[in-house]
Amino acid sequence: MKKLMILFLVAVMLLLTACKKEEPVAEPTTTAPTTTAKAEPVYYNFLTGEKKQDNSRPRPVAVTVNNIVAALPQYGVSEADIIMEFPAEGGITRMLALYSDYRSVPSVCSIRSCRYYFPIFAKGFGAVYFCYGSNETLGTPTLQRIGIDYIDGNKAGDTLVFERDRERLQSYSLEHTAYLKGENMDKIFDKYKFSKEIPSDFGDTVFDFSQKTLKFKNECEDITAGFSNYYESRFTYDAKAKTYLKQHNGEKHTDGKSGKQLAFDNVIILQTEVKNYQGTVLVEIDWKGGTGYYATKGTVRQILWEKESEDAPVKLYDLDKKPIKINTGKSYIGVGASEVTIPEKEASTSAAQ
Repeated sequence: MKKLMILFLVAVMLLLTACKKEEPVAEPTTTAPTTTAKAEPVYYNFLTGEKKQDNSRPRPVAVTVNNIVAALPQYGVSEADIIMEFPAEGGITRMLALYSDYRSVPSVCSIRSCRYYFPIFAKGFGAVYFCYGSNETLGTPTLQRIGIDYIDGNKAGDTLVFERDRERLQSYSLEHTAYLKGENMDKIFDKYKFSKEIPSDFGDTVFDFSQKTLKFKNECEDITAGFSNYYESRFTYDAKAKTYLKQHNGEKHTDGKSGKQLAFDNVIILQTEVKNYQGTVLVEIDWKGGTGYYATKGTVRQILWEKESEDAPVKLYDLDKKPIKINTGKSYIGVGASEVTIPEKEASTSAAQ
């Protein structure tokens, strides 16, 4: 009887086990990885803020260019990314032509001597500076003191760097014929052991460039920077090209080889104190800051500007001392203009951006 009972219980247990449902095993869930498109890096031209294809940081080049009427036309200037203009002795002006990439500097003529404020501004752009001669009272001591990379063609006597333009020698005075051999720039940098990259303490661009077009409340189709009674630079707005065309003392300012009239996306006029140095004919400029105007896309605003040290770049502000952006493209920067004329328009103290 006991054996029957035990067999019965075993049979029942086997039946229950067979009837019990098998619990499903949950498979590990896998979530498909989300793929985010990797943004392509964007690189910019150091002096113009325009987009470029590679991440190179080529060293800029700055060149003192003769601007006296007897030396016109210059050549190589229409390819400059920035043209700066300064007063010099006797009410004339000289220019500092800046090229963003030492590898693409053209031949530039005519090259003239250094004034002390040229290398001070050139160093603020991280540039290697080229001149032909230097004022010994202020120019040469400044070149030696601030530690800028430079070549003075009058002292170097290096035909790899400078020569006299043979064609110009037939019709120009000797002092208006020296030209920089831009096609040799890579060899020049190697020979003089100049760094080929912008110093690491500089940012991606020298100014804060806006990637959308800026326009201001006050129209400006015509603006003139007067440096003396007989030297002025006038800019008229070409609405089709959206650039300002430069005139030099009432005549179109053109490049002698390209034939192009100088044109700029930005016209920046930096006003500051200009006086004679210690009773001499030498010009002394307060390069540390002042007021000014910024014209672009047919509009204008008043600005403040500052250069914190000899090594520092120029910084631009609104009248409340807040940093401002500028449009991408080529720039004219006139330093030390004694008068700024904007016909029939008044520059506004504020601007709509």
